[in-house]
Amino acid sequence: MTKQIKITELLDTKKFNKHKNELLGYFEKGGTWKDLLGYDQNLMQSQYKLAYDFYQKADYKSAAAAFSYLTMLNPYESTYWMGLGISKQSDRLYEEAIVSYVAVEAIEPENPVPHLHLAQCFYALNLREEAIKHLEQAIHVSGERPEFKEVSLKASTILKHLPK
Repeated sequence: MTKQIKITELLDTKKFNKHKNELLGYFEKGGTWKDLLGYDQNLMQSQYKLAYDFYQKADYKSAAAAFSYLTMLNPYESTYWMGLGISKQSDRLYEEAIVSYVAVEAIEPENPVPHLHLAQCFYALNLREEAIKHLEQAIHVSGERPEFKEVSLKASTILKHLPK
């Protein structure tokens, strides 16, 4: 889809239906709402900053809403999913956080950080075996890469000190 569709075209049912097949094809090919609506990187970064500021102020519901909006605009950006997961986890909505971390894992399979957070969420839900599995996965995915040494160390330490 080379043209941008105005949001007002999508609010009217008849106009939306006129674009429905075109939209379906666009999204099936990996298109995003961000691009469709013509949002540039500056706008996306300002939205991310707003979401992050909510999180910093411990307004986890507003942070989650803002990160959720960002994931809708561009579901291929792992930092948006990570922000959503951390906001949900901080608000003790562990099941919802798990969904976000699984999305990060799918986008960035070589990133051990979502495994560490998944382990924390599963442990909070009293799913010890799942927590152990993700701690081990965090260590494995970290490998010997220096940028993930801290993640690996943290996962190892938690694993070692988990109550039996």
